[in-house]
Amino acid sequence: HAGFFAMYKTLRRDVVEAVREHLARYPKTCKITVTGHSLGGVLSSFLAVDLLETGMVKNIERVHVSLYGSPSIGNLAFKQYYDTLLPATLQFGIWNDPIIMYPPQPCSIVYWHCV
Repeated sequence: HAGFFAMYKTLRRDVVEAVREHLARYPKTCKITVTGHSLGGVLSSFLAVDLLETGMVKNIERVHVSLYGSPSIGNLAFKQYYDTLLPATLQFGIWNDPIIMYPPQPCSIVYWHCV
């Protein structure tokens, strides 16, 4: 979802810098837990992918993702890519929560939840 990703890009520099500092301080033992609720879940998903894609975190075992009430953020190709990168993501939602049903289906692009 382009709007969600645009928002992530506005926060990215500060968040990535904080993660980079933490990794430098604890290079061998640092594990990163990325979590968020609703929009925070969306931003957390993008951050987790970013950390692995950029090589900042090379070992998938060091990244843990938990999402709560997060809307769908990508098409099927993105979902499959995300699930390959971060197959152990935990995603929680309540049945009929309108946020996890966003964007409504059908729309011109079908969006999917990752994992």
